[in-house]
Amino acid sequence: MTAASAPAAPTALARIDELEAAFRAGARGALERELVEARRAAVDEVRDLPRRPIAEDGTAPAVGPSGLPEATPDELDGPTVRAAFASHGCLVVRGLVPRATAEELVAGIDRAIAAWGDLKRPFAGPTGDPWFDPQTVDEPERSALGRTWVTNGAGLLTFDSPRMLATILDRYERLGLRTLLTELLGARPVLSANKGTLRRVPVETSAGWHQDGAFLGQQLGAVNVWATLTDCGVDAPGLDIVPRRFDEIVETGTRGSYFDWAVGEGVIEELAVDTPVLRPQLHAGDAVIFDEMLLHRTATDPSMTSSRYAIEMWTFAGSAYPEGHVALLW
Repeated sequence: MTAASAPAAPTALARIDELEAAFRAGARGALERELVEARRAAVDEVRDLPRRPIAEDGTAPAVGPSGLPEATPDELDGPTVRAAFASHGCLVVRGLVPRATAEELVAGIDRAIAAWGDLKRPFAGPTGDPWFDPQTVDEPERSALGRTWVTNGAGLLTFDSPRMLATILDRYERLGLRTLLTELLGARPVLSANKGTLRRVPVETSAGWHQDGAFLGQQLGAVNVWATLTDCGVDAPGLDIVPRRFDEIVETGTRGSYFDWAVGEGVIEELAVDTPVLRPQLHAGDAVIFDEMLLHRTATDPSMTSSRYAIEMWTFAGSAYPEGHVALLW
């Protein structure tokens, strides 16, 4: 065969499909790191693609015991989720992640954090361990990833655990989440490595009120799937939520705020006069889906006794991606 007649090299998109199929068939090891690399490379193939029209004519599900719109996985579609965003800023999905899968992912988070903790120079470069094998990134992406900030906050970037990234996306794909997010975004989902996190949150955690749009950018049409893998909101840290739609970023950096992007307690007290804060009681496998405008924080209380395991996954259209983030195509 001559060079001219040799088959063309597969695109990064095609390579993702091949690697996902191999992972689903049981392949492990170097394949998982290669899959991370392929996801990074494939973003350029979708960055300039136009977004498809997004349906907006849905009806929000009924408000459940949480005080928020609640749905079951078989009730999910794009218009329903967007209607919940419009009415309360978010949607609670009961039982999104099956309990057996939640238990599998809890064990995986423990394994990934242990692999990270065993290293003396945890982000120096590749380790060969699929549970924790950080890719090398150059400045300014290295600084933007905020790896130390995340680990100091009781988490680990999913990007740095090839096995967990592959496992989560495979399980979520089987649950229909990639299809749902494609409908919500108007494009195949692009993940932010900076905002995809494995969480093991102790009761001592403190976190400020914020809207992610304060540092991601507003009106991106981003979607976050925040899934708890353990019961939370009573004995373990959960989420505090201001249950309304915000079309703008509220006042930040004032009235008791510790950070310039965070919202002070004084602002929350003022908003709570009309919109009382909710702390939903969630069970292992429940999820909260929201966009960059939801005002929320990690909910803690001195009476809590257990850590909370969760997965945070922010997704974007390739054409509406936050500047400076490391992108991964799902």
